[in-house]
Amino acid sequence: MSAIGPTPIPSATNECALSLRALTVRAPLGDPMLDCVSLDVPRGSIVAVLGASGAGKSTLFGAIAGLIPSEGSVVLGGRNISRDAPHTREIGIAFDDALLHEHLTVGANIDNARLPYSTQHRESPKARALAVHHIAEAMNITRLLARNAPTLSAGERRRCAIARALARQGAILLLDEPFANLDRPSRLALRATLSTVLCARVCTALIATHDIADAIAIGTHLAVLAHGQLRQFDTTRAVLARPSDSDVASLLGEDAPCVAPVSMEGRTLFLGVRPSAWCIASTESSAGTLSMPMRLHAVEPTAFGAECLATHVDHHRDDGLFRLRVSEDLGRQLLRDGVCVAAVRENDVLVFGPSQASLWGAHPLLGSFDEVVRARV
Repeated sequence: MSAIGPTPIPSATNECALSLRALTVRAPLGDPMLDCVSLDVPRGSIVAVLGASGAGKSTLFGAIAGLIPSEGSVVLGGRNISRDAPHTREIGIAFDDALLHEHLTVGANIDNARLPYSTQHRESPKARALAVHHIAEAMNITRLLARNAPTLSAGERRRCAIARALARQGAILLLDEPFANLDRPSRLALRATLSTVLCARVCTALIATHDIADAIAIGTHLAVLAHGQLRQFDTTRAVLARPSDSDVASLLGEDAPCVAPVSMEGRTLFLGVRPSAWCIASTESSAGTLSMPMRLHAVEPTAFGAECLATHVDHHRDDGLFRLRVSEDLGRQLLRDGVCVAAVRENDVLVFGPSQASLWGAHPLLGSFDEVVRARV
């Protein structure tokens, strides 16, 4: 069985709000900052673009908006806008620095963002004021309309920046790290407001985040970026159930599959197992279950009890650690013993290949363990 890469991206259809083909952004020395990204965004979907710092999320948004020179194509609503000037693209965008016109009030900021639309439709001052009020009401910032931008808190600025992006009346909305650097109450409140607004307006939106909790809470789909590459795109549920490679697996939260090597029948396989999928077992394997000797290295207390950091006995901890979720008392006992036998159902194991023929070299997903065994990889 050959290794597979990221989930295949479907061909563009009339149901796509945004289609990207081989979108590439190069650094001054020619290395790709964004590497051949192809993506079809279904109309009305909310796509959480997940990636660590430096993965290329802001670069992707800048290329879509025309703010960064790029290769490849950007098709918005069936129209190729790759060579269009940024101000002519029907895109609402808010970056993580929440840029506002500092000399204007919040109301004037929102009205200014609507200017191309209101001018085109020859709106009266009364209609413009009413539209601004509706947007402010949706974002819970009506009390701020008369305030000047410099007087706003970080959370208030973020809401106003998103209101400006909504006011643009674009075909899609790009929000770059809208929840970053906010305290937890402000973060949760903004997440709830944004989810309500996007659903009510049936917006197509791409929301960049490094936090899997935000991605799960707000996204209907998940696009995972690593080192400038789109590693996987699917519904949020599908990505969580089956990450395409080890880089994707590492981004998927506290119960993400931990990828580490295991020696079996004279060969090394990289297995991905969620911490909650392990159990401590006897030395005998039952049908459909893998049992393997593990060496314990440490125990970390968690909200779930404890997690044992362990490796297969044939491998060093620097090769990669499994996390075994157990009770705190059992964790201390296992650490004293130094070794144990851990078991996991074969259907809960993802098997990753040792290399990938791609620029960045993540371990690609081969399949579930029983599929790999049947194919005699």
